[in-house]
Amino acid sequence: LIAGLSFWRSGRTAAAKSRVQTKQRPLVFWSKWIGIIVLLLLLPQILGIFFSDILDTVMMYIMMGIGLNIVVGFAGLLDLGYVAFFAIGAYTMGVLPSPELNANPITYWQALPFAMVACVLAGFILGLPVLKMRGDYLAIVTLGFGEIVRLMALSDWLRPWFGGSQGIQLIAQPRIGSRIRVVVFDRL
Repeated sequence: LIAGLSFWRSGRTAAAKSRVQTKQRPLVFWSKWIGIIVLLLLLPQILGIFFSDILDTVMMYIMMGIGLNIVVGFAGLLDLGYVAFFAIGAYTMGVLPSPELNANPITYWQALPFAMVACVLAGFILGLPVLKMRGDYLAIVTLGFGEIVRLMALSDWLRPWFGGSQGIQLIAQPRIGSRIRVVVFDRL
């Protein structure tokens, strides 16, 4: 679908594109974008669990690739521990709504701002000491940070909070509206 759309759009000239965009009414423009957003929200229900998992994985790698492109490509910084920030956010999103690891679990949507703040704080804490580093030194520091986060998440020392090598078993899924319910199965 994406390849077909990009092929179709590449055949039009720049003048035709600008002429089409200027002729669109605001109602048509906004209804098109609202339709795309509604389709994207309904896509997991339409595709099913298997294709939704594949789509989630693809989108996660796309997000990491875009972020790494910004850090390495535009800023020119060699950041080898970039995925550690995603791990901090993912573990925050896993621990806060989990009834297994948290005595007072919160919903997915309530945990989302906390995960973003945790990633920003981790970047700030790592960024302050290494602000002036460039090149190989920055690569070594960020690689070390990534390894520290990985080892701490898998360690037995933090097992009560992060689940150790087993990970977090019961993670609440996002819920939109009152009709879609989260079903959590207890381990046997």
